[in-house]
Amino acid sequence: MMGFARLITGEWLKLQKWLLWILLLPGPFLAVWVGSQSLEINAYETEDWLWMYMMTVQQYGWLFFPVLTGVFAALICRYEHVGGGWKHLLAQPVSRTQVYLAKAFLLAGFAAASQVILLIFYMIAAWLNELQDTVSWGILFKSAIAGWVAVLPLAALQLWVSFLWRSFGVPLAINIVLALPTILAAQSKEFGPFYPWAQPMLAMMPAGNGYLDVHTETLVSVILTGFLVAGIGGWIHFCRRDQSA
Repeated sequence: MMGFARLITGEWLKLQKWLLWILLLPGPFLAVWVGSQSLEINAYETEDWLWMYMMTVQQYGWLFFPVLTGVFAALICRYEHVGGGWKHLLAQPVSRTQVYLAKAFLLAGFAAASQVILLIFYMIAAWLNELQDTVSWGILFKSAIAGWVAVLPLAALQLWVSFLWRSFGVPLAINIVLALPTILAAQSKEFGPFYPWAQPMLAMMPAGNGYLDVHTETLVSVILTGFLVAGIGGWIHFCRRDQSA
């Protein structure tokens, strides 16, 4: 256990902290800003705090969160793709499983941090718009946790892709291209839950919102299955693949 903790610490120390903050802050901020601006066009006549949150989630969940998770995955593997880093890392007295889990743990942590930052920005926006007394914070916290869980299959898939390509740009380009159709896929109750890039947004939408609503049981089963397939598949491939370059 101590060896695994040191491995995670080592992964953390390799990252450029200033770059993490540059990546973490803009997405949640812009999503909340768009949500705040949408108060003037509350088309569904819902409570203002809920409408602002739904519009925030729409922007954040369909583009910023999935793409940001992919950027983090590429960043976590970037150090090893430069100068034969994989060969050096795997020569250490640690197993490939430990290396994989350490990077996956760090990626999940960054995704969680992004959710926390989103909630902080939303709280500030609610206060600025004098909505803080009407907000159901329990729904928001539940939504943030659901979004984090829903992004884990996509995070595992993105980590798998980031192991495979040396280029930082290839995983990022693939992620952006596949994220763009999300808003269309999410409109379908049949197809939306099965599209990995749509799952975080669908999971974060409050139940019964009447805007983007899917069967919870379907979404949960698909997310769990996707996480097992992407997580186990990426782990097996990483353990068997030649990473000596």
